[in-house]
Amino acid sequence: MEIVQLIIASIILGILYKKMFKWGISEKIATRQAIILIIFGVIATILTLLLALGIGFSISKMGYALADIPNMTIRAFTSAFLLAGLTEEVSKLLMILLSIKLFHPQNVYEYALIGAGIGMGFTLHEELLYGGSIVGFSRFLTLAF
Repeated sequence: MEIVQLIIASIILGILYKKMFKWGISEKIATRQAIILIIFGVIATILTLLLALGIGFSISKMGYALADIPNMTIRAFTSAFLLAGLTEEVSKLLMILLSIKLFHPQNVYEYALIGAGIGMGFTLHEELLYGGSIVGFSRFLTLAF
């Protein structure tokens, strides 16, 4: 079933992606730019790890520990926010800002493509890290799309 879902999603999204390039801008976006955006997404996953380690190290150096929070719900929320949500979104934002500085988008559509490229690169690397195999890659294709 996952293979069927993958094939259907790939066909539909492939057609939409091709049409999006024609709809949004008069000039074609270079393949080099699209690849660089995906690489920036991969770099964002590495930056996420560094930020999470930095936050964890800083919290422990200040004498705090997540285990000290008595309420398990608040402890889980704090851990998820500080070590996943916040760090991931800040990393992607930094890569988006770098991309805007490098590529000087001309319209709103190009901004959306920058975000999509970085998001795809981030998701690809994250899924490969979690799955560690072709299963992780198939999860990327079905879940990310």
